Amino acid sequence: QRMAELQFRQDFIRLLPTLVILVVVSGALLVQLAGWLRARGRGRRVAGARALLLVALVWPMGGARAQDCAQADAAGYYGMAVEMAQVGILDDALAAINCAILHDNTFTAAYEVRANLNARLMRWEAVIDDYNRLILLHSGVADYYIGRGNAYAALAVDNPLYGTQAMADFEQAITLDSQAPAPYIGLGNVMAARERYNEAVVYYEAALARNGEDVVALRNAAIAYANMGDYETAEARLLTALSFAPQDTATQDLLAELDAIRNAPTPPPQQVVIVQQQTALPTERPNLTAVSAALWLLAGGLLLALLWRRLKALRVYGGRR
Repeated sequence: QRMAELQFRQDFIRLLPTLVILVVVSGALLVQLAGWLRARGRGRRVAGARALLLVALVWPMGGARAQDCAQADAAGYYGMAVEMAQVGILDDALAAINCAILHDNTFTAAYEVRANLNARLMRWEAVIDDYNRLILLHSGVADYYIGRGNAYAALAVDNPLYGTQAMADFEQAITLDSQAPAPYIGLGNVMAARERYNEAVVYYEAALARNGEDVVALRNAAIAYANMGDYETAEARLLTALSFAPQDTATQDLLAELDAIRNAPTPPPQQVVIVQQQTALPTERPNLTAVSAALWLLAGGLLLALLWRRLKALRVYGGRR
């Protein structure tokens, strides 16, 4: 039941702008039709042309939307989404995976793909919603709590209250799989974002105890050690990371930055801040869906203006008769 409620909420929010514009356009069409029936002579032809123009504009749009998800089944749209995601066509991949879920709202793999796509697009609230659905379907999977925790940690950059929720998810993931390094890295990131580096390194080292070749844990541990002033340990962690991933440019950049800080006569505070910022997860980018909805509502406003003008014309015409 909770799954159905979440599905209805997201679908309703996504379709609301379209529903609003279709209602407005339908009203405008009815008014145009009325004007056409009541017009005489040239006025009839003009009104008829307007009505036909509106139908020509709106009918394909409505038909296309009705058939958006009618070209394949859930598995077909899932395959399309995976292929498009692999080549970086993220928005189209997201549209395809939405169709897959529309066909089958218990399609676990589709929710996993959509969560990944939303994370790549930095739509963190959508990521959380996807993992909420996955946890409702399968509550015993540690990766789902890790994914949701990472999304909460990203939101915590602007709102620290989300950090508590992120920690709760990472701790739940550890309960489900105590040998996975990812939740310890997540906890370390939350502590580092709070500038509690001595606690952050404890979590990073716990992750490395489970997988000593984890480059992310090594790199983030180095950042935390550097912010604590322990440049030797930071350098050691970065060199270890490079031994496992020699081509990792992020590690190379951090090592060069660390060398510049260590070789400076007096370590400039702003350089340390730059190192600190490496721990921050990216903030959410503008929501293109909201922009699209705003454009739809703008179009609706223009049609309302047309509707009002037509009503005034009909009122004047009726008064003359």
